[in-house]
Amino acid sequence: MFKQPEQPYTQHLLNSQPERIQTDYDYSAESPPLLEGKQIRCYFTLKQKQFLKRNVSELKAVDDVNLQLFPGETVGIVGESGSGKTTLGLCLLRLQNCTGLIQFANQRLDQLPPRQLRPLRRHFQVVFQDPYSSLSPRQTVEQIIGEGLEIHFPELNRYKRRKRIVSILNEVGLEKNMLWRYPYQFSGGQRQRIAIARAVILEPQLLAILSY
Repeated sequence: MFKQPEQPYTQHLLNSQPERIQTDYDYSAESPPLLEGKQIRCYFTLKQKQFLKRNVSELKAVDDVNLQLFPGETVGIVGESGSGKTTLGLCLLRLQNCTGLIQFANQRLDQLPPRQLRPLRRHFQVVFQDPYSSLSPRQTVEQIIGEGLEIHFPELNRYKRRKRIVSILNEVGLEKNMLWRYPYQFSGGQRQRIAIARAVILEPQLLAILSY
């Protein structure tokens, strides 16, 4: 299939070469890590009630993990279900409480309060693994994808926001007439495309894909 693909769609996929999103970040060869985590730990306390006593144990979801991700690099974390892959991703994005050093573009994320962290979030976006729970059922596709633009690009008027939204919909294989639909009107695969569009429309420097 890879050497002599017969189907036109397969040929198109193999010949595709996505363009790198242009950002103001320095992608020189001597660049420091874009993302770095040192001694990342995330423990959960488990309480089990038994007759006349309560047992307390600790679950080590992430235990002393070190990681570096350089500009332009793709890193995949592989492990069996329940091994802590998603938890590690959430920790590095400051979406889960943990201990350890987390540094993004030479800035310590683990030391920032939520208010100072918020404007930086457009630079590292996430696509969650469940397309059914990650999209608000009360928002249209236009509202879901455009919410980040309203927060991080307030200078854009409604016309310019919609133009960007339509453009990103085309990139993920969805049509303009889907702007006013709600998540329940889409299949699981289409919902995941909406989630991807919501993340990449902000042109982040880092994109985390949390998969099963």
